[in-house]
Amino acid sequence: MNQTPLKEHLYDNLSVILPQLKEMDDLVHEKKNTASRTGGLLFIHKKEMNETMEIQTFLKLLLQDHTSLTKEKLESNLSMMTTRSVKTTEELVDAIF
Repeated sequence: MNQTPLKEHLYDNLSVILPQLKEMDDLVHEKKNTASRTGGLLFIHKKEMNETMEIQTFLKLLLQDHTSLTKEKLESNLSMMTTRSVKTTEELVDAIF
């Protein structure tokens, strides 16, 4: 993988936090499955969407000074990034670039 210093920085940091995000995502999905049996699905779905937005905001902040990325490309890439659709740190970093 051809890494820029920013990619290396992201890779190093996401290697630490991605397992935590995955654990959080698994917990949310577990709660969502439980909630669907008890009628609380809407609340859990809203909570999950808020957490996804927090992850996207975090990534935007990491990249805010990166001038070679266009705003449109970043927004397009971020729209497909959730802890469910991205399985590894490398996939997440590659999706950004």
